[in-house]
Formats: sequence, C-alpha cells, structure tokens
Amino acid sequence: MKYSHESPFYHLTEMRGEGPSYPSYYFRFKIKNEGKLQAEQCEAVLEKIWEKDAGGNLIEDKIFSPTSLTWAGTKETHLTIQPEREIFCDIGHIHHPTREERSVYYSNDRSLDANDRLYGFRHTGFSNTITNSFSSPGANPSNLSKEDNRKSNFFFEFSQRFHAYRDCLLPGKYQIEIAVYSANSKRTSKRFKIYWSGNWKDDESEMLSEVVIS
Repeated sequence: MKYSHESPFYHLTEMRGEGPSYPSYYFRFKIKNEGKLQAEQCEAVLEKIWEKDAGGNLIEDKIFSPTSLTWAGTKETHLTIQPEREIFCDIGHIHHPTREERSVYYSNDRSLDANDRLYGFRHTGFSNTITNSFSSPGANPSNLSKEDNRKSNFFFEFSQRFHAYRDCLLPGKYQIEIAVYSANSKRTSKRFKIYWSGNWKDDESEMLSEVVIS
C-alpha cells in the first residue's frame, strides 16, 4: 500500500450531475499485487480512526465500525487484482464549499453543542451516546450549525454511510488505519496521517498545504 502527496494520488476533478458542476479534490492510495496469482475478492476497509487532542495525544474513536471503501473509478467494494497490477482505492474527497454535503452521523448526547454532536466525542472522549434513527426527508441529520454546514469537510469514500458513526472529518489532525483483505491473500494494512485545515484552495499546489496525507 502506497500514498504519496502528489498526483496521481490526489487529483482535482469537475463533478457533473443533474445540477451545476463543481470542483472536488479526491485522495487515494495504491496497492499492487506482487504475487504470481490473481488476488481475488479484494476489499479495502477503513478500520480505525484517531484524532489528535489539544495536547497532541491520539484518541481512538471507539464508536467507529470498520467500513468498506470503494475502488477508484468504480462503486465496487470487491474486485480481483491481477499479478503485477496496481490499483487505486479512494480514501475520500473534499467538495467545493458551494457544494453542500452533510454528514449522516448524529450523536444523541444533548450535553454537547450542535457542532460537537456531529461526532459526539469532541471534549468528551468519544461519547457512546448515539442513535441509528433516520431523519425525515430534508432534515439535517448531523445537526450541524450553519457555520459548519458552510465548511468543506473531508468525506470518506464509503460504499454506504451510516447514522451510527462518522463518515467525514472536520478540520483537525487525524490518523487512520486501512486494511486490504483478499479471499486468497494475507491481510495487509497501513496507517495514514491526515491534516485538514478546512480551507479550500482553487489552486492545487496551494491546496496541498491545506490537506496533507502521509
């Protein structure tokens, strides 16, 4: 597993759909099948998340549950990798601030303010009080403040998002662990550090100072 803080491990793309197009940065790691046989049913899983507190200590998110990432250019979570073949897997993306994207994770801990309930752990050591109930259409399930809704958060490229645990990172310093599994190969894993300032830059070279993965 490899990541280098340069293209093609990150790239700026123009997202197009039913509405107006908008720019988005994508970040991805690469894995290579160095064996002589094809690696079958390969699955990349985000397994753990830690956040650095004010004292620089890494605090693990005990609520988070391992979740499959999607292979780059697809919506697939499982694929076969041929011998000597290199494949990219998306870690996450940051959309332009004009494109509102909301987290679906919602903490039910009413002792936290609206911003803190996004993750349910800030200043409390990862609260275990959460809810899996779905919000009504048009509701804001993460209960973010208006200020936080205007931010561009780092969203993981999950195949499916859940109300029970986080799907994105607010600005801050983090460490994550990603593992790749295969039906006929040994598990491999790697930890990545992520720094996200929360500041969007249209210029790619400037943006690389605002979000750093190593």
